[in-house]
Amino acid sequence: MDTSLPSKRIEPFLLGVGLLFLVVFLVNGAFVYWALHSFTGLVTDKAYDQGVAFNETIQAQQKQDALGWQGEVTTVLQSGQSGSVQFTLRDRSGQPVSGARVTGLLFRPVQAGMDQPLILAEGQPGVYQGTVTVPQPGQWEVRLEATAPTGSFRHARRIQVPLSTP
Repeated sequence: MDTSLPSKRIEPFLLGVGLLFLVVFLVNGAFVYWALHSFTGLVTDKAYDQGVAFNETIQAQQKQDALGWQGEVTTVLQSGQSGSVQFTLRDRSGQPVSGARVTGLLFRPVQAGMDQPLILAEGQPGVYQGTVTVPQPGQWEVRLEATAPTGSFRHARRIQVPLSTP
C-alpha cells in the first residue's frame, strides 16, 4: 500500500499552454506600446477649418482650371545639402507666365516640424528658382503658389529626397 502524498507536479501540456498565452500577451503589449509611442500625431494644422472651407477650395480650383495654366516642378535635392527647386509656369497656349510671385513650402508629410519655406525668384521668363536645404532623406512634398496679375495657380508634387553621397 502506497501512503505517499500525491505529487504537486504541473502537467507539461498545461504549462506549455500557459507560457504560450503569456508570450502572446507580452508581444501584444509590446505592439500596443510601440503603436502609442511612435505615432507623431496629426501633421495638418487646422484640419477642421480646412474641412469647413471645402467649397471655397473647390471654387478656387475651378478658377485655376479656367486659366489653363500648367506648372512643372524640378528639384535637385539631397539630404543635408543645399539644393535647388525650379518651377516653370506656362499659360494655356504654352507661353511663359512672367511676373508672378512664387512662394511655397517643402514639407515632410509623415513628420511635423521639418517644414522648409520656399521663395522662388524669376530667372528666365516663366522659370522661377530657389534654394533649400533638406534635413532628412525620404518622402517630401513641394507645395507652391504663384500669384500673377492675371490670376493665381497652386501646384503640389511629391518628391523623393535621397541620402547625400560623401
